[in-house]
Amino acid sequence: MIQQVAPLAAALLVSGVGGSAMTSDMGARNIRDELAAMEVMGINPIHRLVTPRLWAASTVSALLCSVVILAGVLGGFYFNVIQQGVSPGAFFDGATTLLQFSDLVVTLFKAWVFGFVAAAVACYMGMNCDYGPVGVGRAVNRAVVVTSIVVFAINYVVEMVYQVLVPRKF
Repeated sequence: MIQQVAPLAAALLVSGVGGSAMTSDMGARNIRDELAAMEVMGINPIHRLVTPRLWAASTVSALLCSVVILAGVLGGFYFNVIQQGVSPGAFFDGATTLLQFSDLVVTLFKAWVFGFVAAAVACYMGMNCDYGPVGVGRAVNRAVVVTSIVVFAINYVVEMVYQVLVPRKF
């Protein structure tokens, strides 16, 4: 739950909701030539429009990951302690035995990176979309699909490196 589900759920939510909004906003600005107008006025659109979105998506993804973890722990507590009659001490003892602090650090790091990737892909696709509403719609669809694939690939690489560097204690 903590290592895999929470950061991926946060990334897919940020990509699906926030990424599609970012892509459509940047695409609309692109087809109305607002980005070109900003460059003519000497304003860098990447600094003015993209950088705040990168920081915001990364922060929101890490915070959303924390909410997913909390919901998972509360759900597990409810079903184990309330429904199945396990003592609360046994539940938390089992949970803390299986969990290392480095697991939480890597999970929040992955969520932060995933949010960054989602925003970067969304902004890139929006800034380079075809002209017209159809081009913006296709860019939104492409951004969500590409982000999902890239996030799963990054998750695989980060998880394999983490498993090699921090072996499990049994």
